[in-house]
Amino acid sequence: MKKLLGLGLILGLGMLMVAGCQTSSQPAAAPKLVDNATAASYSDMGVTLTQDVNNSIVGWANGGSVTGGILGSSIRGASLNAQTVTGPDADGYYHVTEEVSSLYGTYEADLYVKLTKNISNQVTDVYVYGSHSFELVSPTSGTTITYSMTFGSGKSTPYHATATWSGTTLSSVTATGPLALTIASATATASHQIVMTYAISNLSIPVTSGDDYPTGSITITVTYDGQNSAGITITFNGTSTATLVYDGYTTTFTIPAT
Repeated sequence: MKKLLGLGLILGLGMLMVAGCQTSSQPAAAPKLVDNATAASYSDMGVTLTQDVNNSIVGWANGGSVTGGILGSSIRGASLNAQTVTGPDADGYYHVTEEVSSLYGTYEADLYVKLTKNISNQVTDVYVYGSHSFELVSPTSGTTITYSMTFGSGKSTPYHATATWSGTTLSSVTATGPLALTIASATATASHQIVMTYAISNLSIPVTSGDDYPTGSITITVTYDGQNSAGITITFNGTSTATLVYDGYTTTFTIPAT
C-alpha cells in the first residue's frame, strides 16, 4: 500500500520552503543552509516520488510491457486528467505521460521507459529517464511550490533497474543511477530553489504478494540557491521506516510500499 500524501504534509512542506531555509555560521566547508525539519520533509517527498516510479518499474517488469498508472494511489482525492503511452522510438523507449489533479495540486509524469528481456521473455532491465513532479499553490499564502524529481541524465545515463527472477516469479528489483529532486518556491516578492542530488547504493526492492520496502542507502548532495549545503544520508532497512542523518541530526520517516 502506498503512503497517502495529506494536506498537512504538503502545506507544511510549502511553508518550510519559504521560512525554513537559513544561512548558518557553521564552517564554510559544510554549511547547513537548510534546517532539520525542511531537510527531512523534502527527503520524505523525494523518496515518495521515487517509490511511485519504483512501483511502476516492478509492474512493468512483472507484466512485460509499459503501461500508465504511475501516480496511482499515493494521491488522495485525485482524478486522472490525461494518460498516454507512445512508442517505442528507434532506441526502444516508450514515452509515458500522465497528469493527475488532486485536492493539493497537480501531479505530472513525463518519462521515457525501455525494457530489455531474456530468452525466456522475462524483463531483465528497466531503463527510465524523465521527470515526475508536483505543483502546489498554497490557498493561504499564494506561494507556488514545485517539486520535480528527475530520473537519469537523459537517454545516455538513465535510471536503471535490474530485475531478478526465481524461475517464473519476479523476486526483486535493484535500482541504480542518478536522481535529482528540485524544490522551487515563488511568491510575489521572492523565489528560492533547493536541489537534492541522489547517489544510490544498492537500493534493492523485494517483490512479494504483500507490501514491499527497499534496503540500501541514498546519499544526497544539497544546494540552496546555488550554494552547497551539508549532505544527507538515508538508510532503508526493508521496513516501512527509513533513517535520515543530516549533519548530526537523525530522524526517521515512513515510506510508501511498492
